[in-house]
Amino acid sequence: MKKVLLFFLTLALNTHLGAQNRALDSLRKQYAKQTTDSARADVLWEIANVYAQNQPDSLLFNAQQMLFISKQANYLRGQLRALKQMADAYQYLGNYPQALQYYLKRLQLDEKYPNPKREVVTLLSIANLYQLQSQFNLAFVYARKAFRIIETKRVEDYRWYGLITFGELYAKTNDIKNALLYNQKAYDLAISKHNDAWKGMCLNNTGNVYVKAGAYDKASTYYRSAMGYLLKDNNEGFLCETYQGLATVYYRTGKTDSAIYYAKKVFNLASSRNFSDNYMVACKLLTSIYVQKKNADSALVYQSRLLAMKDSLFSQEKVRAVQNLTITEQIRQKERQRDLILEEKQREYDRKMILIGLLIIFMFAATLFISKRKVKARVIEFFVVLSLLLVFEYLTLLLHSVINKYAQEAPFTELLILLVLAVVLTRSHHYLEELLLHHLAHKPYQPHHHGHEAGGSK
Repeated sequence: MKKVLLFFLTLALNTHLGAQNRALDSLRKQYAKQTTDSARADVLWEIANVYAQNQPDSLLFNAQQMLFISKQANYLRGQLRALKQMADAYQYLGNYPQALQYYLKRLQLDEKYPNPKREVVTLLSIANLYQLQSQFNLAFVYARKAFRIIETKRVEDYRWYGLITFGELYAKTNDIKNALLYNQKAYDLAISKHNDAWKGMCLNNTGNVYVKAGAYDKASTYYRSAMGYLLKDNNEGFLCETYQGLATVYYRTGKTDSAIYYAKKVFNLASSRNFSDNYMVACKLLTSIYVQKKNADSALVYQSRLLAMKDSLFSQEKVRAVQNLTITEQIRQKERQRDLILEEKQREYDRKMILIGLLIIFMFAATLFISKRKVKARVIEFFVVLSLLLVFEYLTLLLHSVINKYAQEAPFTELLILLVLAVVLTRSHHYLEELLLHHLAHKPYQPHHHGHEAGGSK
């Protein structure tokens, strides 16, 4: 039975590789025909997608090219796509600090150029990365942010990703009830959408929950149900996890030969695809099995491979890098909240200034209207004076922030500018007041003069 299963798996992989090569050849021909950097970036994105999950090295290489071209062309969508693919590639390779760095760069662009769908994808990706590092509090923070956007902005295309993310988080924190609840919600949605790829991932995750709960028969059933969907979709990342789950089930139920078989499948697939997490789990499990079987040589081989991978992935420098990036992002989020509050205050101030401006226009219109009617000159004079007072106070408000910025908060400079402004506005106020009264209230026009009035006789 094992040989038959292996034969069909090999056949499926070879068929997929043939299709993959044909797709890559077609895309490379398309790339050669493109005449703009943005179009080339779009084709590189499709090429990188072919490599996603199964070949993270190639995914990273194409995403790097895409980011370079997109920056040259100032192509925002290309930059956002490239940052996501680079982060994904580093995550598959086990370089979590680099993955987090690129996810956070993308999040900054998402916040600068808001798009609910993009932001949900980025937030869920960050949540997933934190849960891989067992930083569950932070993972829940980002997952909840994403789900709030899904709910408020009705981003239904990504509801499934939100549900399965919560299912994984609850499973990792040993909340079996909620883990099963969210996995079932995700599976129901997959059925309603007729999405076999989603079904496979949901079944795998439910198997993981039952392993946590110690219900190994149920776990085995779900893993075997998941395997068909994952093989069909060639989802090697989740397939590796399914094999890992079956190896764990067989090891814990005393079926060591079957445990070795599936653990080695994990080891071989993880080695060929650079799935570092699965690689380490397989090494650890095989070491434990061979120690139990008193096969010291094999146990030592896998133990040494496990230690080598740990040294490569989890050095103190990398741990510190993740912590520093997290702290930097938390500070940036606080600063962003402060900026949003200040922007809202500025918008409120601008709205009030617009209303005042409209009020001034209304006052002048009312003054003009009254001047055409038979009313006392004092009434017209009152409206003229009030309108001009509003205008000049309004100008003072508008100019104050400009003066403050120009003076750079130097009190003497600011005082001097305000003094000059007061002189100019006072003279202008008197001049305009007399001019308007002359035309609207029919008072004699008497312009102000400096010193003695002209034309006087001794």
